Formats: sequence, structure tokens, C-alpha cells
Amino acid sequence: MQKSLLFAFLFFISLAAKGQLTPEQFLRMEKALGPGSFFYNHLSGFILEDMDAKTVLYEKNSHLNFIPASTTKLFTLFSAITILNDSTQTLRYVTSGDTIHIWGSGDPSWKYKKFQDPGIQKLIQPFTHVVYSDANMDSPAFGYGWQWDDYYYDYSAELTSLPIFGNLLEVRKEGTRPVVFPKRFQDSVFQTSRTIRELERDFHQNKFYYNPSNFRGSERYIPLLTSPELFVKLASEATGKTWHYRSDVLPENHLAYRGSPIFPILKEMMLESDNFLAEQLMLMVSDRLFQRLDTERAIEFILKTYLFDLPDQPKWVDGSVALVGIIYSLLELWLRFLRNYIE
Repeated sequence: MQKSLLFAFLFFISLAAKGQLTPEQFLRMEKALGPGSFFYNHLSGFILEDMDAKTVLYEKNSHLNFIPASTTKLFTLFSAITILNDSTQTLRYVTSGDTIHIWGSGDPSWKYKKFQDPGIQKLIQPFTHVVYSDANMDSPAFGYGWQWDDYYYDYSAELTSLPIFGNLLEVRKEGTRPVVFPKRFQDSVFQTSRTIRELERDFHQNKFYYNPSNFRGSERYIPLLTSPELFVKLASEATGKTWHYRSDVLPENHLAYRGSPIFPILKEMMLESDNFLAEQLMLMVSDRLFQRLDTERAIEFILKTYLFDLPDQPKWVDGSVALVGIIYSLLELWLRFLRNYIE
């Protein structure tokens, strides 16, 4: 597949270099992109332009606006590299005696996948009490346009200011039953006669159901229904410290803590098309810019500053999937990546 795409890319470049298409080349383009091709039954558009002559050599649906779904992550990637540089924006904090007061900045790496530990344990070690606040979180727990019935799939983990375990329940199959982690949820796993094949969460609460006759255990992670109260319980168990929740406003005088290298997160987001990571990255971008977690505001800032000169102005509404625009804007963005990398 990669070799075919590379060949097609080189073929298109060779056509552009000649400045025009012969009838034979036109027919080859039609065969590659027209009826009967892989692209014909997909939402796809293409335009081949001679940039020197400013003439279009070939086009297919170039006038249409598409929803390119996870291609939006290119915009998130650009924003994260531009604003966050090389590190995650983990949290903001103030200290008073034996207490540290924390406001999360959106860092998703704490006990999630194999990312480097952000060092929260070390930061709080000198203190007896940890007070957590999410009063700086303005964005909702779910991204714009997310499907309500995807709530029990791992790509729909809720967004929070300081995730732990990726806001997911880990599921392992032992015999005909599921064993879950964190272990506190094992008592919330129940049998059901419903013909379901995976462990499924109740829509309104962290109660989980499986059918021992059909249980496959192929879905390894399930999103938790998050809350500040649940978070402080999980954080207390994970750190051995007593965490408390108090919705206090972030004071003007505070310290910022950046805990993890960001490039492993960017790589995982792009390779796995991880929506949760993409959304949390935009929260970190917002925190770095405004000391608030507001994805919509961060997107507006990036569009008006770094991307104001895109050929087509995209309608960009979240970090992972919902964007409407024309391929010119994505191509221009990719060329900027390449230009910066070469320089």
C-alpha cells in the first residue's frame, strides 16, 4: 500500500513537471481516481496544479468541502509543536505549609499507556495534603459532534484537566469473566443475560455488565464516567497521599509544572489516531496560552495567528475529528511542517 502511494505521488509530480497532461496521462488519472478505483467510493477530492503556470492540470471533486475526520489531527499536531514545543503542560500549583494545591493543565500521560511518568508523585512528595481543583476547565467532557452511543469505546474517553489511567478502565479476560483495573471497580462488575460480547458500562454510572456465555474480552479499555470526587479517590490510591477536591479559582501568583516529553504523545496520537490524546493536547495548548482549558478559544487563536493565511479558511471545531475545509489548507499545513523540518 505504501509503495503504491509513493508510486502515485511520484507519478503526479512527474505530470506536474511537464506542465500538461497528454490524453494517455488523463486516462491514467481517470483510472486511478475515477469509477472503479479505490477513491471513487470514498469521500475524496484531488487537484493537480502547475504552480508556475497557475493552471489546473487535473481535478476530481476539488470544489467540494469534505469532513476529513482524523486529518484534523494535523492541525492539532501543528498547534502542539508550535505552542508546547518539547514538553507537556502538566499542571499549575501553589503551596502553603504541608499542602499543595493543584490545577490540571490537560496532560494525558499520567499512568496512561507507556508514556514517561510526568513526575506528579515526586512533585507532591514533600506535602501531606493535595488539593485538586478543576475550576480552570471550560471545555466539556466530550468533543464537538461526538456520538452519544460511543460512550463505551476507548476512543471516547472523557476529557478532564488532569486525567489518570487515560480516564479508562482496563479489562482482562480470565476464563469466562473480566478482571478490571483499577481494582476498586471489580465490585461494580455484574453478570447479565443480555446478548453482549464485551464488558459494557452503564450509560449513567460506573456499573459494568458482561455475559459469561458470550464474553470475548477483546475490548481492553472502557471509558469511565469521570467526576472530581472519583479522581481524588484514584489519585489518593495511586500516590499514597490524601487528595481533596475543592473548586478554587487559579490564583494569579502560581507556578507551572511541565512533566513529560511531548513527542511520544504526538507520535502515538498520529499512529493510532487517538482522539483522547488529540483533545487533551488542545487543552494543554489552551492552558499554555490562556491559563484556561478551552479548546474553542485555543483553536480560534491558532487560526487567527499562525494559520490566518491558509488558502481556504477551515471550520475547525475540536482536536481530533470534526473539521470541514478544503484540502488546500491541509496541504499548505503539511508543506509548512516539511519546510520547518528541512530548515
